[in-house]
Amino acid sequence: MSAFIREDFEFTEFDDEMKWLAYADLYDILLKHDSLLTYYALDSFFSVKEVEALGELMQIRDNLSRIPAEQIATKLALETKLKLLTDDLIEIDSIITLNPMDKPDWLDLRELKCDTILDTLEVWLGMIEGEMEDFLIESEDALTDLSGVTTTNDLEEYLKETLRMKASLTVDGFLSSGDSADISDMRELCPWLGGYAIGLDYDIFAEITDSVAGHRVYPCPSPEPRAPRKDLNKNETAFLLVSPNPASDQINIQSVSKIAEIRLFDSTSKLVFNVFPNQNRYTLGVNNLDPGIYLLNTIEGNVMHTTKIIITR
Repeated sequence: MSAFIREDFEFTEFDDEMKWLAYADLYDILLKHDSLLTYYALDSFFSVKEVEALGELMQIRDNLSRIPAEQIATKLALETKLKLLTDDLIEIDSIITLNPMDKPDWLDLRELKCDTILDTLEVWLGMIEGEMEDFLIESEDALTDLSGVTTTNDLEEYLKETLRMKASLTVDGFLSSGDSADISDMRELCPWLGGYAIGLDYDIFAEITDSVAGHRVYPCPSPEPRAPRKDLNKNETAFLLVSPNPASDQINIQSVSKIAEIRLFDSTSKLVFNVFPNQNRYTLGVNNLDPGIYLLNTIEGNVMHTTKIIITR
């Protein structure tokens, strides 16, 4: 690691991007293993980068990705206790199924074990609740810190935007349709052009759709960075009505402006429907689709809406 810092490495392709990723990887390692900062070269590197956009963003990413662990020892003890209680309960149930003479005593013991499990879980949930409150404060602080970060390249801009969305999702509990569309777009970036943002994009996508994103197709389908989304014209009114939702037979899509394109993705990010209606209304038949969660993308002029659709039977 010291040699990497001291030497000027050149990459055949995407030289600036690959260097940034290498520095980000190294900074991430130092965040997690601060004992390495006893080496002068690594400590100097860390001190320089922590005041740059790279260091600021990686620090915020670490804070938003770190599982609260202030009471890790207590949680481990509770986990061990719950496992032992569960094992005891399984053994008691196996004895009760044999219908022994002292079955009432075993039933009383079972009730006692269940009460102890519930009490233990209540303690566990109380600790989790406190940690989530701390994480909420951390997310609010992250939004403030991110507003002061000035990015220097696309990798940093994507990471900054993704961190903002992750923190906003924690604080507000939802994302705007524009942010949801950006998450879908950034998941399609090539790894060396999306960098650290892509992993967070997949996490956010899984959270807002309650599904796991599909695997990327290699070789990367697009060698260029994501095109910046055009801002909505201030004189243009955006409105989209999608109903019913959940749906079992059909979905009615209505907009104040003409809908240029409609795309429907399943829970694996596979495109299952694509049409170019060029009209204000469209009825999408879904009776041939499997029940589950889908993402509906509608494009109207410069605006893209993303709606989570639930199909039931």
